[in-house]
Amino acid sequence: MEERKRNLLISGIIIVGSVLIALLLTKSIIKDLTSLDLFRPTEKKIDFKLSDIYNSVEEKRTVTPLSQNVVVINVDNCDRNGVLDAIHTIDACHPKAIGLDIYFAVPQENNDYLLQTLLTTDNLVCAMRVDTIEGGAYYQRIPLSFFDDTLSPQHSGYVNLDVAHSWNVVRTFLPYVCTSENDTLPSMALELAKVADAERADQLLQRGNAVETIDFTSHEIEIIEAEKLGNADVQERLSGKVVLIGVIDDIKDSYLTPLHDPKPGVLIHAYALQTILSASYIKTSPAWLNWMIAICICLVFLILLRTTKNHVSYVGFLVIRFSQFAIMYGLIWCGCQAYSGCHLYMDFAPSILMLGLASLAYDFATATYGIINNIVQKYKRHTK
Repeated sequence: MEERKRNLLISGIIIVGSVLIALLLTKSIIKDLTSLDLFRPTEKKIDFKLSDIYNSVEEKRTVTPLSQNVVVINVDNCDRNGVLDAIHTIDACHPKAIGLDIYFAVPQENNDYLLQTLLTTDNLVCAMRVDTIEGGAYYQRIPLSFFDDTLSPQHSGYVNLDVAHSWNVVRTFLPYVCTSENDTLPSMALELAKVADAERADQLLQRGNAVETIDFTSHEIEIIEAEKLGNADVQERLSGKVVLIGVIDDIKDSYLTPLHDPKPGVLIHAYALQTILSASYIKTSPAWLNWMIAICICLVFLILLRTTKNHVSYVGFLVIRFSQFAIMYGLIWCGCQAYSGCHLYMDFAPSILMLGLASLAYDFATATYGIINNIVQKYKRHTK
């Protein structure tokens, strides 16, 4: 009986030690992989989250309905007059709001036509740009179009996307940013929501989140070429919707998303706006819960590992590896189901990584115990 208790105590010490080792390794790896410059001189960072898998799976396995709230007009082939004509045509279709994701860098001969259009289109939201000040604590508006210093349209929203570099993945948006004067500057998506549906905009603000996750998979955004604005069926589809105007094929305004292909900035703003108007917000599980799940899964697996290795030899190794793979697959499956069914992002990355490191941690803990035990036994024999 004493021998059995002693063996159980030893097993418990090794298992707990293995969990602690796996936890430390996992925290270290997760921290380092997001901070190391692995591809100098381009300084490209590793930018991956498990939600990218959830988005890809969700995109492939469901028939995505077309958004009934938001439409994008592609003005790739339009000059400035063409863009202004598009605004007037769209405004005549009685949309809820118009978002202009275009800036006007220099004055031209049609300045009067441009300024009159921007000032008299009541539901038009123009592009604004912001920059950080005071070490990133606050933001300020910076000139984007040539008239920004002297003239401000009725509605403006900043178009900065929530990425540090062009190779980062756009997953979130900031509804608004704060200035040093305790004022706020709205994003393009939020300002459009205020014009189109004040109730939905208030719902977003009441959430009180500084950052919101963009829902890329619940709806598909229709893209219409500006040349087709004269068609009666196209004009009918614009009525009662929010219409964003921008360029689609500009590589400088193209960003990575959780979906497969890079998306133009105007389309990302459209998805952010659709998230607000449909209230399809992505909830995120708290970090402490993610780590508790990881520790519990690792603990259960290590108990299975210790028990199997003590009683079965070759078959035990197969059971261990199969169970390891099955648990990892099960975590990804559960994450996809939670994301699809409940709009809940469960970050199982710590669980998967800890589970993958569990065997290494167990071997390390077992070897360490063996070395210490051998030293103790030699010391006891020497003292006798």
